[in-house]
Amino acid sequence: MLRNLQPEKPATIGFIACDAYEEVTREIWRGVTHAVREANINMIFFAGGPIHDPIGYRHQGNVIYDLITPERIDGLIILASSLNFAASKEEMRSFLQRFQQISIICLEEEISDLPCLMKDDYGGLKLAIEHL
Repeated sequence: MLRNLQPEKPATIGFIACDAYEEVTREIWRGVTHAVREANINMIFFAGGPIHDPIGYRHQGNVIYDLITPERIDGLIILASSLNFAASKEEMRSFLQRFQQISIICLEEEISDLPCLMKDDYGGLKLAIEHL
């Protein structure tokens, strides 16, 4: 449930992903964007790179995640699989602790006790093959 404290103002959801140039991220982003437009919800995309990126300077992009606060964001959608390829599960949990006052849903990876949506690659490919 979104925590919109100002009923006259549309809720704002943050979408966190490593970047916007991977095809999977773009497709998910398109779907989320379509849904929020229909629901009259604002969306902010936070593309700050992976958590603990091993390539020196790239971790500096993580600073954008500091802009995510309960005063700005009512809920978060996190494309977890794009964020934590360089971080352990414990580091990812620690990262998410900073957002504990915001409703969160994870995509593509189960983390702690957070709700998560998983895509079904196997089932999708099976349907595609059956169709062909």
